[in-house]
Amino acid sequence: MSLLQVVERRDDDGAHIDAVPIPEGASYTDNSADHTYVPRWGSHDLVVLATALVSKGFHATDATVADAFSPSADEDDEAEQFTADLLEAVNAGTAEAEEFLAADPSDFLVLAVTMVSHDFGAFRLAQNGQVRVLGDAAAGHVSDFTQILGKAILAEN
Repeated sequence: MSLLQVVERRDDDGAHIDAVPIPEGASYTDNSADHTYVPRWGSHDLVVLATALVSKGFHATDATVADAFSPSADEDDEAEQFTADLLEAVNAGTAEAEEFLAADPSDFLVLAVTMVSHDFGAFRLAQNGQVRVLGDAAAGHVSDFTQILGKAILAEN
């Protein structure tokens, strides 16, 4: 497994998305001198990115959620049901995911979503703009995934 930090670089040609390998436990910070910014994805952002990846052949297989008012609580039946409903909505498409989020009265936050593709492998997107490469994805597949993710991010901005 490896860890990547998604960064947005801005220049005269516009915004560009890169994924920079980082050591486990490290963090990557904004560098305004370099015009490099780390995305801060919220729950809605992760759901939007996940549905964009579903439209490119990925499947959402897992999500990490937490209660906004009790983040240290153990996962319970309500959290498990929220997660199952969220994954079903994300895999059904953008309209269903947006409808699910709009109708959901819970205080759950989406912290991470695992996306799997037969062609590219498995990747876990997290709120801090980090992507964990799960399994033994080939370097070419990671690069392809980064390009797909970058296009999804830029399309949503």
